[in-house]
Amino acid sequence: MEEKEFDPQKVFSYTPEEAFQFIVEGKTSKSDLYATGFPARKRPELEQLLAEWEKLPIEDDEIWEWAKYEGTIQAFRRYLRKYDKNTGYRGKHVVEAKMKIEELEELRQELFDDMKESPWKYRADTVKYLLDGVNDENTIASLKKMNDIASKFISSGQTVEFKELQSNGIVPKHWTYEKIIAPDAAVVQTEMRDLGKFPTEGRTDIFFLGIPAGGKSSVLAGLFYEMHRLGRSIYEPQFNEDRIDRCSSYYEGLIKSVDAAKFPVSTAKDTISFIKINLQTSRRVHPLTFVELSGAAFMTIAKAHAVKKDVWAALGAVQCLQSKNKKLLAFIVDYSIEKGSIRVDAMNNMDQSLILLGSLNVLCSDGDGPKGDVHCTFSRIDTVAVIVTKCDLMDKRLSEEERTQEAMNYLSVHYKAFMNTLTSYCKRYGVNAPNKNQPYVLTFSLGNIQIGNTYDYDPRDSAKLIDFISVTTEGRRR
Repeated sequence: MEEKEFDPQKVFSYTPEEAFQFIVEGKTSKSDLYATGFPARKRPELEQLLAEWEKLPIEDDEIWEWAKYEGTIQAFRRYLRKYDKNTGYRGKHVVEAKMKIEELEELRQELFDDMKESPWKYRADTVKYLLDGVNDENTIASLKKMNDIASKFISSGQTVEFKELQSNGIVPKHWTYEKIIAPDAAVVQTEMRDLGKFPTEGRTDIFFLGIPAGGKSSVLAGLFYEMHRLGRSIYEPQFNEDRIDRCSSYYEGLIKSVDAAKFPVSTAKDTISFIKINLQTSRRVHPLTFVELSGAAFMTIAKAHAVKKDVWAALGAVQCLQSKNKKLLAFIVDYSIEKGSIRVDAMNNMDQSLILLGSLNVLCSDGDGPKGDVHCTFSRIDTVAVIVTKCDLMDKRLSEEERTQEAMNYLSVHYKAFMNTLTSYCKRYGVNAPNKNQPYVLTFSLGNIQIGNTYDYDPRDSAKLIDFISVTTEGRRR
């Protein structure tokens, strides 16, 4: 459209709107327009247009302040829709608004990239904030003090839509909003002293030892779920003196946690509990007692440098450790520590290594004799394995054999003292004879972790561990 030039000879024919446009475009001034004879009858309407024009910068600033307060892409776009014009009034903050949108879009993309790369950072409560936003001012103030991407995004007032998570490949297409914001699976672990007499009728006891939140409950959950799914488990109730089975709720809770694709909540206090399962193969039945020490109990054991035998009594574990049952001992090593600041307790490889070594020394010196090595717990062990958990964090391109080798390399680099000491005790007490007295090394994962502390269940590691147990424990003919 051809731009119209101001012509003083045509001043009588211009409408108030045309005269107004000439003034705002700087092609004339109101005084010159009036001096050239702009009709008096048209001037009131022109004056009104000019008065409204003078208000625009004030409104511009007010709307800009609102947009900044909202701090969202939508707010800045609303400002631009009103003020980003090629003709008429152009907002004073158009350039800054475009820069703000660009910054927020970059933060949004950075968030999506981080969610795909490090989904374990985004627990259910964080995801809920991202999807629904936060209205509480105290929460927002706290988030603004944080430096992580999620906190920056949430405190900026932005939200994401669930369909964006799906379209960006952050959550599977078939998952729901309710699934990813659901809380962790709460499972109650009953203390040993409340379970009644420890079973000693020719069973194999399988002990799981590891730091808090290291993955012990997840290993048990995967085992129980997969055995149940395959129809290979027979659960045996453990009645106490009141004829109450205190193990069933924990057992069922672990299975349900896998069905919901939620990690079981770790037991926080010093507890030791057990569950009796008869594992079936095509020809044999393996009577097993799974014994889990909570992470807190494991830490107590690891730090019991002077107490030795007394620590077992305090935890109520003497009866299971001194039983004549065959025993399989599994040390749990948390691979997620290799990924940096995943753990909230900031534990590193050195911490975990020293704790594992400390607990091993207790197990090998809680017996009789001057050194406590006669009839110690380790002398009653038949099989020892090291299970490296959370291995879905390894390179996804690794084969099963390569993943096992990665786990062995990880142990040889960060846990060399523990592994060497463990091997030494295996040789001393004749443990793992079929494996030349070397500790078995296994990898484990429930599946690829997703945001919301959820995961895509992968049965392979659970099935592999079931097969390992069936090979290394005694069974009777069906």
